[in-house]
Amino acid sequence: MKEKTIIYSVTTGILAVLLVCCSNAVAQNKSIHQLQSESYSDSLIIKGPEVKYLPLAKDKSPRVGKTVLGYDPYWTSDQYLHYDLITHLACFSAEMAGDGSITTSHGFPGTWSATIAHAHKNGVKVLLCGTCFSSSAITSILSSDSFRTNAVKNLLNAVRDAGVEGVNIDFEGLALAQKQNMVKFIHELSDSFHSWDPASYVSLATPAVDWAGSWDYDSLAIYSDGLFIMAYDYFWSGSATTGPVAPLDGYSYDVGWSIHDYAVYSGNRREKMICGVPYYGYDWPCVGTTAGSATIGSGSAVMFFQAETLAYDYGRQWQASSYTPWYYYNNGEWHQCWYDDEISLGYKYQMVWDSLLAGTGMWALSYDGSRPELWTALRTSFNLPADSLVNGGMENVFRDTVAVPSNNSLKPFGWLDGDNAVADTATDFVHTGSYALRHRADCMGKAVPFLSFLFQDVKVTPGLNYCLSGWGRKNDGAGNTMRMRIQWFDSLHKNLLLDDTTAALSADSAGYVFLTTGTVAAPAGAAFARIKLNIWAVNSTAYWDRWDDVSFTQVTGIAAEPADRGQRTAIRLNQNYPNPFNKATVISYQATGDGPVKLAVYNIAGQLVKTLTPPNPPLEGRDKREGSGSVTWDGRDDNGRAVANGVYIYKLNAGGKSLAKKMIILR
Repeated sequence: MKEKTIIYSVTTGILAVLLVCCSNAVAQNKSIHQLQSESYSDSLIIKGPEVKYLPLAKDKSPRVGKTVLGYDPYWTSDQYLHYDLITHLACFSAEMAGDGSITTSHGFPGTWSATIAHAHKNGVKVLLCGTCFSSSAITSILSSDSFRTNAVKNLLNAVRDAGVEGVNIDFEGLALAQKQNMVKFIHELSDSFHSWDPASYVSLATPAVDWAGSWDYDSLAIYSDGLFIMAYDYFWSGSATTGPVAPLDGYSYDVGWSIHDYAVYSGNRREKMICGVPYYGYDWPCVGTTAGSATIGSGSAVMFFQAETLAYDYGRQWQASSYTPWYYYNNGEWHQCWYDDEISLGYKYQMVWDSLLAGTGMWALSYDGSRPELWTALRTSFNLPADSLVNGGMENVFRDTVAVPSNNSLKPFGWLDGDNAVADTATDFVHTGSYALRHRADCMGKAVPFLSFLFQDVKVTPGLNYCLSGWGRKNDGAGNTMRMRIQWFDSLHKNLLLDDTTAALSADSAGYVFLTTGTVAAPAGAAFARIKLNIWAVNSTAYWDRWDDVSFTQVTGIAAEPADRGQRTAIRLNQNYPNPFNKATVISYQATGDGPVKLAVYNIAGQLVKTLTPPNPPLEGRDKREGSGSVTWDGRDDNGRAVANGVYIYKLNAGGKSLAKKMIILR
């Protein structure tokens, strides 16, 4: 277990807002969970009439590719929940006293009986959230063996009596002296729940930044089923300046920083990490309209459905560095409201995939009201139709988009993150867009990132022909070389028979460059090939070079001569620009070979919206020699009608291959 050290410095501007005294940071800054729990303490919304209990339908499961854990507060209506996009629903909350007793559960389970029935019918696990926001009460519970036992017993009885599946712990104000007692509590809680039901789920809410070093991420990840990272409140009600509640990037402390911090101090147990996102924002009175203006009062929490409406009334702004929307207005004094919408959340969901986390979650369900955008973002990111993915879905080749960092990258949080990635245990490594593709059926183990290369072992047959190919882009300005390499090994998995450096990219390039080994025969005695993508570093650099759509396939028939390699179809689909867009966007691509090319737009249900090219003629502006082309889409369907705002899929087909990407219309 690593001990964490936070280094503080005195600066100006936004950084000064985020750096607070370690000894009192927790006491000074109440989380949104605590603030709203206190604000709504006298409220009780009847979520629905009490209905007959339904057990969990174990033959059903939500149609998402990751854990999605949503907090469901007692003060909200559950009228618009999409149970097919939630895996765990946490009933918030059962408030706990210093002796481990539950002082109020806000009508649980009766208040949630209709919600529980709907959740169970759809295979959604229901959790009871046990809360304590008093540092002294937390210390009392954790430091006493009898009070810890009492807390475990009361939570287990409440969950068992309600017929639900687990518990979520939200203890905020944890003192450094209680660090190991918190571990004991979660260990005892998990043992009790898993003894009762091995399939039960024990999770806990943990802070975005562990200012005091009070949280033992490593041990808590071992003993629990999940750490819900409250990756929000980076700017809070009492912030001295306006700013993003959950900046993805661009700040000293942001969502990317938190994920990396958890990876380092949890022993890289990414399969236990759930990145929570905000369905709310903060509206601050401030001195002006410039992003990051000084505040002149406390911020008020604004739910998404309110903020989204006002953003279009006042004029939605976008901070590119943090990937965050915001708006400003004047009602006698200037105000700024920073929040998250489907676009900013889409970027965070992509980071969940890229970082190999267990999943995501939100504070809080129903904060979007009847608006569909946030459900669409979840569906788009975690539930894409299979026919919208690369080559019709799960291929029997491994394809990926990987960022290969230098050995000393300062802030790695992607697929390849230096030494920290060695302990990765994910079974899915290769990704396209926001969807994980399984490895080849003949892959031996998982794809392993280490320092500045990625390798994957694949079974081969001696004498058969194979081809390694892909797209590379290098813009590090450091003189490094990207290399695709095949190493051939025998059945003992240790004797290197042949080491081929097969393709290299030395020059910086504005776009992706296609590289291929051509056809290579597996040598006699070969049992598997080790595919390696690496950076041959001449100079240390923090820039990342990228591979895309890497494929290692068996070549049937007679091996092609080198002169024929250029006729093999290889395609590259670039991200549209601008994105998001309101009037028009340009989609560009690259394709080698002379096969027919087709580009079309689909909605998230997989329905055809617009055919941008006829099946056979080349694309507008296509240069056959270079294999590149582009087309402009004005956001209209095949009947000339303007399509609605939202997420769309554009798909390129050429030479029997296809690629797809997402784009967003925002008028």
